[in-house]
Amino acid sequence: MARPKNVLVLMREWLLGFMVSLLSVFSFGQEVQVEFSASSSRFDAHQLEESDNYELIELSDTAYVVPNFSARRTINDTLFLSIEGIDSVDLSKLNFQLNDSLIRVKKSLLSDDSVQIILPKYSENYSLTVQYDGDFAGKINVFYPEIQKHKLIIVPLMRIDLNRDSLEQYLNRIYGVAGVEFEVKLRLPYRPASFFDTLMTNPSLAHDRFTDQMIGIRNDYFERYPKSTRKAYYIFVVPRFTNPNVGGYMVKNKAVAFISDQTLTNDFNEIARQLGFGLGGLDEVEVGADSTNLMAGFGGTLLTANQWFSIQRNGPSIAFYDDYENVKTNSGLVAYYFWEENPDGTINLIDGSVLKAIKRPYKENQPSLHRNIDNFFFMSIFHLWGRPINPLHVIAIGLILLILWFLRKKVFFRLVDKTSERRFIRFLVRLFLVAFAFVAFYVSFIWVNFGYRMFDIEEGNLEYLKGKQLEDVVRIVQSKRSPEIYNEESGSEILVKKGEKWEVRRKKKVLYFNVTKAEDGSELMKFDSDSDQLKLTTRKYTSAAMSHYMVVRYFDSDNQLVGEKAFNHIGLEITDKLDLADPIKRILVLVNGYRPTSLGSSFEDNFKDIQKNGLEFPNSKNQLYNFDRYEYWNPWNQMDVKFIERINPGEYYYADGHFSVATSNHRSLYNFTTTSSVYPHRCKDPEKHTCMKSVSFWEMFGIATQYNTFELHHTYPNRSGFNKRRENGRIAGRNLYQMLNELPNRSENDTLFIVAHSMGYAYSLGMLDELKGKINLGEFYIIAPENASAGAINVRSWNNVWQYGDDFDKHKYTAPCLMDGIAPQVKVAGLPAENRAFIPEENYRKMGFFDSHFIGYYQWIFDIDKDETGYIKQR
Repeated sequence: MARPKNVLVLMREWLLGFMVSLLSVFSFGQEVQVEFSASSSRFDAHQLEESDNYELIELSDTAYVVPNFSARRTINDTLFLSIEGIDSVDLSKLNFQLNDSLIRVKKSLLSDDSVQIILPKYSENYSLTVQYDGDFAGKINVFYPEIQKHKLIIVPLMRIDLNRDSLEQYLNRIYGVAGVEFEVKLRLPYRPASFFDTLMTNPSLAHDRFTDQMIGIRNDYFERYPKSTRKAYYIFVVPRFTNPNVGGYMVKNKAVAFISDQTLTNDFNEIARQLGFGLGGLDEVEVGADSTNLMAGFGGTLLTANQWFSIQRNGPSIAFYDDYENVKTNSGLVAYYFWEENPDGTINLIDGSVLKAIKRPYKENQPSLHRNIDNFFFMSIFHLWGRPINPLHVIAIGLILLILWFLRKKVFFRLVDKTSERRFIRFLVRLFLVAFAFVAFYVSFIWVNFGYRMFDIEEGNLEYLKGKQLEDVVRIVQSKRSPEIYNEESGSEILVKKGEKWEVRRKKKVLYFNVTKAEDGSELMKFDSDSDQLKLTTRKYTSAAMSHYMVVRYFDSDNQLVGEKAFNHIGLEITDKLDLADPIKRILVLVNGYRPTSLGSSFEDNFKDIQKNGLEFPNSKNQLYNFDRYEYWNPWNQMDVKFIERINPGEYYYADGHFSVATSNHRSLYNFTTTSSVYPHRCKDPEKHTCMKSVSFWEMFGIATQYNTFELHHTYPNRSGFNKRRENGRIAGRNLYQMLNELPNRSENDTLFIVAHSMGYAYSLGMLDELKGKINLGEFYIIAPENASAGAINVRSWNNVWQYGDDFDKHKYTAPCLMDGIAPQVKVAGLPAENRAFIPEENYRKMGFFDSHFIGYYQWIFDIDKDETGYIKQR
């Protein structure tokens, strides 16, 4: 028989039961819960379970995952609500809230626990919250994608059987959810000039670069069809890849794809999937074989909301070059030329064209480095850390080891045995021997490597290129470059093929060719001479050459000069421009900063990948381009276009100020990743900051030290790194001066405007060191400069200088979570304090360790009023 309970126990159980009942009544969304569904690919209710890109609402005993829906403005979309927690739905208790306002929604009861609703129309994205009897029951985020129309051009390298309309409908069904509509065009079969019937080489699994084969096909196509639109996505249908499992390839955020003809004949899914990489910058999804997501690689066609957003962000940016390849530019101190000569020295014209006969693939800032090593002792045995190791290295190491053994056994330890303090002396001897070995090895390697210079060839036959085709030599020569050697004077380097042999020649800036007409009407061309003067006898024109040129002189059968033409290195004829008046121009240069290697679809994703991978692109090549070569400005709200439209320049250029994190105040990737990984995120409440104090990185090891958050920032100037970037900027400055003075454009009457972001500030100062006194200075816009105090600016030389960024001094004690952590902001040396414009407080949601530095969030610059600091005048 059970023992009777006392009064206190009964009261305690009654009170506990009452509290449970009370909590069940007032529990936030616990009693009634809505589950959304839709018979459409436009609905994403946690499609990828492992993804952390869904909004979560914490309930009392679970987390509510907020689904997403891509709505259409022209159609009334329908959703279904399955309501759990009640036996029968009372529609009068079911209410809806659009963002913060209660609204009426068309609804109808389908069953006791199922309701159909018509989504309300709205001008922008919104959240729809469901309430039942006044309590939270569910929520859905509704997305209105902006319609993007893209041309997709299919270029087959062989005959294919492709239904263009079917492909167009298939792609639009998949990508319509992200607002993308394709217009598919099919071109006639095309055969590249240098393409052979071989399999395609396997590409990078990271989808970060094209193979040489792919680059050759793409370049050949655009050279052959120069009028082909660059505002389109291209798919080249190619033979199979070496790896039969590779059906296609597209570099992330690039507009060129390569699809196997065998894959294309089976279905269109591989084209759609590769467009996910190129159009949207999407990642491969690693899930089970039953996944229906497009990027999983199992034939699925669905996309998540996060993938919709990525496609919307990246789709408008159409780019054809990856970040590793060399792109032709008219910027460079050394112009390269390639041609083939007959035994008599004549150069064969191609289709009667001089320009086709003289290949001009690139300019560089350095001469090429060639060696004909015919000595056994300098021939490579293997490579160590990318450096060749030859027999002489091995011999030197052996000699050093022998000397160390002799010193240790025959000299030092015999002396040690005669001393009283043997242990201490032995320690010193060992320390000396280790130091001696280190120095000896280092000096021996320098000495042996110095010996390679005996085999350097500045002019003459290049034995190692014998028998190679022109396309291969063009690629090899570009890779044979010493980064430590820069030309002090501009010049030309020529690679000439004679039979099976190749030879290198070093010449001046202007190359002169003679074309003579023979009696039978044929034309013979020969290289004649070189000079640093641009001279056309028929026009009585002589001038110092400011850039690289070719002059072609035409002679009749009597060897009489009958005409002359002048071309720049790109191949534009400038003959008729020599006598034109020099126009006055505004020149705009946009100088980018650090370029993350990540191909993430957002700025913060880029730096998260750096934290994880610790990889960097090589330092800047110090060349300029007339387009956003590295997609630094345009993909992020078209910041370059905004500056161009405001300044209205006659010419604009892009300079690359990218250098390793080691040149910044962080001084190493390790320091940067350590700081960014522990730095507090932006506080949710702008009126109540809880970020003033932080705990050290060593907390994970049980060593917790609390200190002011702002002390995490690396603010001590790295002057050597700053100066390295500045010195390299001088090379870019020389290139810009050279480009601005290609006749008839003289720079003395032009006005320069510079927009510099981050590391680009130091680089810009180097450019100005070269351009000082050679061009008028207009305005300098310095955005979030890195290590700004390390380099001073002369404000009086400019009409205006503005610095934009966060207010470090204001926020460091009150809101450190808002500060720029990539480049902690200090005032540019020499700049008056009143010339600084700070991120507006209303941009709170676009501030933080990463966001305060992100160039795409500086659109507010163009909202500054005329009488306020930082205003950019419309010209």
